[in-house]
Amino acid sequence: MQELADATRTAVSFSIYDETELRILARVHSSGTLLFNFSPGATLPVAASASGWAVLATLREPENTALRAHLAKLRGDAWPALWRAASAAIADLPKQGYVISRGAIHPDMLGLAVPIFAGGSIYTISAGAPLKDVEGVRVQKVIGPRLVRLAKIVAAAVQGVTPL
Repeated sequence: MQELADATRTAVSFSIYDETELRILARVHSSGTLLFNFSPGATLPVAASASGWAVLATLREPENTALRAHLAKLRGDAWPALWRAASAAIADLPKQGYVISRGAIHPDMLGLAVPIFAGGSIYTISAGAPLKDVEGVRVQKVIGPRLVRLAKIVAAAVQGVTPL
């Protein structure tokens, strides 16, 4: 995780989905990046984070429908716009391997997340950076692919398998 954070000038988190939120289990950041100081134990919102959208992409029915109904009630008038953004990000998951959130958790932040389903739990591995520090090409050619590779390593570790 630290290697990815340093190489991409991002903060990298490993989180677990727990009913209506994500709890950060581990977090590292590059030395030159000023980001939110989420620490292990902090929570991320499902409705407004790349990690949350990765969960929505992975969560099976009927839990997915129930969670979306809960988020609609919780977020009120903001939910339709959040769901449109989440749906678009979720639609990109099969072709790129990760979801992207631009400005959902904070107007100036970009987040990428990969869902990991292991042992009956949903985890995410995510990377975040200030929007001003990331360009589309760097996200698509560097950060995203490295995040997907790390997710495969983490998934194997969580499942007790040694990656190739």
